[in-house]
Amino acid sequence: DFKKLVAKLAALIKTYNPKVILTFGQEGISGHKDHITIGQAALVAARKSRLRPLEVWQASMPRSFMKIFNKYIQAIRIHHTHFHPKPLKGVSDRKLVKVNIKQFRRKKLQALSCHQSQGLPPWMVHNFPQVRVYFLTCECFEVLKLKS
Repeated sequence: DFKKLVAKLAALIKTYNPKVILTFGQEGISGHKDHITIGQAALVAARKSRLRPLEVWQASMPRSFMKIFNKYIQAIRIHHTHFHPKPLKGVSDRKLVKVNIKQFRRKKLQALSCHQSQGLPPWMVHNFPQVRVYFLTCECFEVLKLKS
């Protein structure tokens, strides 16, 4: 229930009063419906909150990377019903803040390994080395400024 989800997130915003919220962008990075829903709900909750955060940072993929990323996504999707069927478009590179995460690559791999479906499979090293390098070196965010 989307309204209940927004209400729960709004309550968390009220409790913690964050200045910045990190969430998924419009395509949920990979097109996963759960990622898209939580990203939308977080944005709605942030905009409705009386104690509005200053910014919402939406994790997104750069449009310049989408050709290879769409090939990768099609190869790894196990439960196709969880994903939107259309190819992803990404976000204009000019709209994104790119954060270098090289020093945290081990931590990111540990976090990804917590979900069986999120891990970077060994075959990806051979078939999609550009994707592996991307995932272990940077994160991109579209930063939305919220009016107070």
